[in-house]
Amino acid sequence: MRSYFKAILFILIFILFISACTEQNLVVERSSVEIGPRPVFMEEEDPDNLYFHLSILDSGNHPDQEYRVRFLINDPEIKEIINAEEIEVDETFKTQSGESGLVLHETREIKGEIDVKKFKRAIKSGKGVKVELYNDEGIIYEEAVTNFVNHNQ
Repeated sequence: MRSYFKAILFILIFILFISACTEQNLVVERSSVEIGPRPVFMEEEDPDNLYFHLSILDSGNHPDQEYRVRFLINDPEIKEIINAEEIEVDETFKTQSGESGLVLHETREIKGEIDVKKFKRAIKSGKGVKVELYNDEGIIYEEAVTNFVNHNQ
């Protein structure tokens, strides 16, 4: 029994060591879907738009790694409201040496009526929208967008 316990303990320590050594190059610090003009941009933004916001932290573990960003819309009602299944950012980014950050915003016009409470539930549940950082080799990082902000209140 004692050797069984030691073997389990050894395996757990080994797994923790391996996971600590894994380099996470790009991390989404904050992501959100926002409706209505943000207070800072009241004059410039339309109250009938959705704003997809993303802050990325680049720890620089792999300098000069190119990547792209997209928002995948999983909720059928959100797809219908903005008439899109995916929102692709039109730019290719490159990781920097050292630590740096990047903030992105994508805007989509709301087409039709929106049930804000239902919309908020879809986002907060983590099933409405997902953000992906990817390159030609595959997905580098992905995360559900769970923050919703209603600036029209």
